[in-house]
Amino acid sequence: MKKVLFVCTGNTCRSPMAQAIFNQYAPEGFVASSAGITASDGKDVSENSRIALEELGISIDHRSEKLCRAHLEEYDYIVGITSDHARVIASLFPEFKDKIFAFPVDVSDPYGGDIILYRRCRDKILDGVKKIIGALADEE
Repeated sequence: MKKVLFVCTGNTCRSPMAQAIFNQYAPEGFVASSAGITASDGKDVSENSRIALEELGISIDHRSEKLCRAHLEEYDYIVGITSDHARVIASLFPEFKDKIFAFPVDVSDPYGGDIILYRRCRDKILDGVKKIIGALADEE
C-alpha cells in the first residue's frame, strides 16, 4: 500500500479535503491521510469543509494532527498544499526531501470564509488531486 500525506497549516480545511477527495478517487493500492504544520491535535474538520465535501457525495470523519517526524517516516509521498508548505516541510525534515512535493496548484486557506470560498477551494483541490492521481498512475 502506497501512502500519501497531505499537509497544510492547521489540518482542518485544505489537507483534510485533499485527503477525503484522494481517498474517494484513488486507484487501488493508494491511501491518503493529512496533517498540519502548526495543527493542534484533535480538532474537527471545519464545518464548511464538511459541507463542501458532502456536496460531492464525500463524507469525512477527521481530527487534526500536527505534522511530526513519524509522518515523514511512515508515508511514501508528502504533499504540501502550497509550495510554501512543501518548502517548510523540507526545511524541517531535509533528510526526507526526496518524498516531499508541492500540490500542483497553490490552494489559499479558506479558514473563516463563507461556503462559496470553501467550494472554490474544494474545486481547486479536486483538480489538483486528479493531477496527482494521474501522475501516480503513470509512475506505477
